[in-house]
Amino acid sequence: MRAVWRDDVASFHGEFTHFDAIRVNPKPVRGRRVPIVVGGNSDAALRRVAAYGDGWYGFNLPSATVAERLGALAAACRERGRSLDDLSVAVALSDPSPALLPSLAEAGVTELVVVAAPPARPEEVTTWVADLAAEWTAVHLEQT
Repeated sequence: MRAVWRDDVASFHGEFTHFDAIRVNPKPVRGRRVPIVVGGNSDAALRRVAAYGDGWYGFNLPSATVAERLGALAAACRERGRSLDDLSVAVALSDPSPALLPSLAEAGVTELVVVAAPPARPEEVTTWVADLAAEWTAVHLEQT
């Protein structure tokens, strides 16, 4: 992906795919580099993040496991000569709570994905979004 986004004429030879002198257009607008965020919670997924990713997305994680998974990711990054600080870190928790925001930020989480289903009736969505925003921004406002 990086080769075809970056190079006008790209070649790549890997374990599972290879191509020679191909052109792929259109190219990404911003510097020909599209960030690659790798998802998954397993050790293997974290090794892929360290090897290839610009970020990690942990999904359906219990909040009690976030620090441990970030420790494993940091170790995988060190093995690759990288720093966890160079990655974006997004998580979606199985037990979300606005009270967790400070500890998540301290652990290195840069983005929290709140997974919630909107109401079935379209006319209720605006109020639902406003209530959700108020709930999740209240902790931030209390800290500032």
